[in-house]
Amino acid sequence: MTSTSAIQRNKLFVASCLALLVTSLSFGIRAGVLNDQGVIYHLNASQLGTIAATAFWGFPLAIIIGGFVVDIIGMKKLLVSAFVFHLLGILLTIFANGYWTLFLSTLLIGIANGTVEAACNPLVASLYTDNKTTKLNHFHLWFPAGIVLGTLIVFALNSVLASGLAVRPEWLLRVEVAVMLIPEIALRRVGPGLLGRIVAPVRRLWERGETGNATPRDP
Repeated sequence: MTSTSAIQRNKLFVASCLALLVTSLSFGIRAGVLNDQGVIYHLNASQLGTIAATAFWGFPLAIIIGGFVVDIIGMKKLLVSAFVFHLLGILLTIFANGYWTLFLSTLLIGIANGTVEAACNPLVASLYTDNKTTKLNHFHLWFPAGIVLGTLIVFALNSVLASGLAVRPEWLLRVEVAVMLIPEIALRRVGPGLLGRIVAPVRRLWERGETGNATPRDP
């Protein structure tokens, strides 16, 4: 593999890790703000439970569907879909005003999280056929790391900006959720050229018969 190809696949790997970081941050941060959102929007325990559960059935549903369609529509479109679902879910959470906006935002983020898994697992496996297991392990390290990071971010902001308050102000909850936009924006800055070039390096591997089942396709 040439140095250019190596750099290219490393960039694709970084993009996959950024997408997974948004996924993992959503678990740590949203879990940290949901109870206070319930108080602010006058939601009962049943409604909060329904909202929280939405992410956990949207996640596997997207993995199942994404696993079926990745060979049909290609990794690029699946990753772009994950980006859009994440962005819409985060923005809707920031500007939520009640039960249904929180329900829909949680569903969108759950779908985005599952779509990331459906797209990035075969992408990483295809890019690193010579070191597949190790790179997949490195990729998935971002999941627990992001959960811990998201939890620490919420704890730090609460300690500095809302110490002693029984219920955090709504503006602070919005700031904490907006933290998830940082890796999302970073992915967007890398993404336009990068996602457009996903097909080329993976196709070369695929044509040599070195990838798994995931078939690269043009947009």
